[in-house]
Amino acid sequence: MIASDASVQFLDLLRSAISDATFRRLVLAKPRANAEFNRVTVREVLIRDQVLLSFVESYPTRDITRNVAVPEGIALIGNLIAGTFLRAHLLGVSENIDLSISKKGRAAMHRSSVRRSVEDATVEPTADPLVG
Repeated sequence: MIASDASVQFLDLLRSAISDATFRRLVLAKPRANAEFNRVTVREVLIRDQVLLSFVESYPTRDITRNVAVPEGIALIGNLIAGTFLRAHLLGVSENIDLSISKKGRAAMHRSSVRRSVEDATVEPTADPLVG
């Protein structure tokens, strides 16, 4: 399958998110009919002072985890997008990016801002007028 502009741009955004420390997680989903596994989740891990990408491949009966160097991991993600999965979800600190590939191989990308939840917001303690 030929890499589309959207797929190439998606991988460039992934590289930027990793280098800018805004990368939280990547989920590859909606496998093609020939896929061995159902989903792949990728996150950064620090092992022996080295940043690696941790891949969790979810099979119907088990999960397999493997850690790879960032350049090899990005290449692997590109191959998985090109041949195995129809959806890629890049979750970042301030932005989420979704890549969808149609059955005919056309790729489209959608970007959305991350909404901060109440739990993420820092709350300053207030003085209670009844205490004291």
